[in-house]
Amino acid sequence: MPEECCVVLVTVGDPAEAEKIASAVVEERLDRLPSNKQIGFFSDAYCVEWVYGKLGLVRRCLADVLAGRVEAGQFSMDEALGVAQRILYDAPQRLLGFRPCETL
Repeated sequence: MPEECCVVLVTVGDPAEAEKIASAVVEERLDRLPSNKQIGFFSDAYCVEWVYGKLGLVRRCLADVLAGRVEAGQFSMDEALGVAQRILYDAPQRLLGFRPCETL
């Protein structure tokens, strides 16, 4: 893994508690790391259903945290959208070499 990545591991059985912890992690990461050095999430899941669920959780938490920062005046809407794009789309391509699928 590239040395400029930061990995946070969270394992929780209760979905509501998992969302609360994930939101706290997103908040802290936004405060401590530049968005171009963050990747939405890593997973050791071995079936696609787990990855899909975790991605949904992370995206929802990131959206809620960014919406709160827009409401608080920390970010404009364009800045928040740029942060989300860097974390969920740009950084995985740059740091891990992921590329979007051309066709399904």
